Amino acid sequence: MSQRPIAEVRTWLYLIRAVTKIERRLAAQLERSDLTPAQFEVLVQLQRTPHILQQQLADQMLVTKGNVVGLLNRMECAGLVKRQAHPEDGRAYLLCLTERGATLAAQVIPEHEALVAEYFALLTPEDRGSLHDVLRRFNHASGAYSARVFAKLAAEHDRPDYRIFRGGPAWSQMLRSIGSTLRA
Repeated sequence: MSQRPIAEVRTWLYLIRAVTKIERRLAAQLERSDLTPAQFEVLVQLQRTPHILQQQLADQMLVTKGNVVGLLNRMECAGLVKRQAHPEDGRAYLLCLTERGATLAAQVIPEHEALVAEYFALLTPEDRGSLHDVLRRFNHASGAYSARVFAKLAAEHDRPDYRIFRGGPAWSQMLRSIGSTLRA
């Protein structure tokens, strides 16, 4: 006999389902411009902060530097971004959009924003404000909580390299931990 999920899990599932529906539509929109969601994120970050370091981009995207290098290689081949040697640190590269990349960003970012606004228009202005406030507080609280959890995992496993990023060893450990907690 199965038990209904607790209220928090049901809330989490509603959030994930809503985000997944919107993400699918956004991905389809980006696909028309031959972009992946990760490439779109690079365009957004570089439009917002030109001449950013590769490591800073990786940190902002919550991925490893290795992940970002492969992504940038593909975007550089497509003529969307360019790397420039850092004037003071020969090991580092500064990133910026090419003219083609800037033109594409100027097109796809407003389209993306309009689609997100279309979904949020399904809510009343009051509900949008409430959702914004709740998610902002939850984001802040969950970030602080995750930092404590990962610090504890790093100490327990003598792994100071544990990071909070999707796909890293701590992410896998966290998923296993959550899974065992839900099954218990």
